[in-house]
Amino acid sequence: MHDETPPAARPPQRTTEDEPGGDAVARRLRGLETAGAVLAAAILVAAGAIVWAAGRESGDGWLGSPPIDSFLIAFGALLLVLLSSAAHGRILRRGADEVADEVEADEDSAVMAAAGSPGMADGGAAVMAADRSAGASRGSGETAATAHPPSEAKRLHAYTWATGVSFGALAVAAALGTVVALAGRAPFYGLVICLASLLAMMARWPRRGSFEHIAAAAEVQHRGE
Repeated sequence: MHDETPPAARPPQRTTEDEPGGDAVARRLRGLETAGAVLAAAILVAAGAIVWAAGRESGDGWLGSPPIDSFLIAFGALLLVLLSSAAHGRILRRGADEVADEVEADEDSAVMAAAGSPGMADGGAAVMAADRSAGASRGSGETAATAHPPSEAKRLHAYTWATGVSFGALAVAAALGTVVALAGRAPFYGLVICLASLLAMMARWPRRGSFEHIAAAAEVQHRGE
């Protein structure tokens, strides 16, 4: 006779993806990581091709003066690396400003709704109560993802867009560096551009901690205003 006692009921373990919006954030970050890994691998292959091609030539090929057109292309590629960082920050700031405006509008709507509530005899008291409620919500330490799920979606969209634009610019810069190195007889310049693009990509690699840090910083800035 077998003992068919059912196993003890255990509460399901909550993971990060079980939180509100966590699954969407995890999926989006995985997609960004996959795209970034493909681009990073391509840049590494390009850098290896540059080193292999330059190794077959004489030693003067590394430090020799490049043609003027190759120099201009290399300069433009390095400028593109710098602009990718500026674009990344600008998109994130614009997204944070939009979220802050939305949260402020929601709080103003809550204040006006409380002031016009028929259950409150004194409109001034209603406004003060709503203001205290909004202030408590901001000071409770909750993130914007918990208090305002649509705000997290907008921040995630801005983070995705900023990362995509930045990685795209870095990939173009690395491609220009490869052209300069292999076709423009400037392997040193091309290798520097590829390595700079790869380092910049690693610095802005999509991570959940980075996304949450940006969201928390935006929330602190909103509370300070």
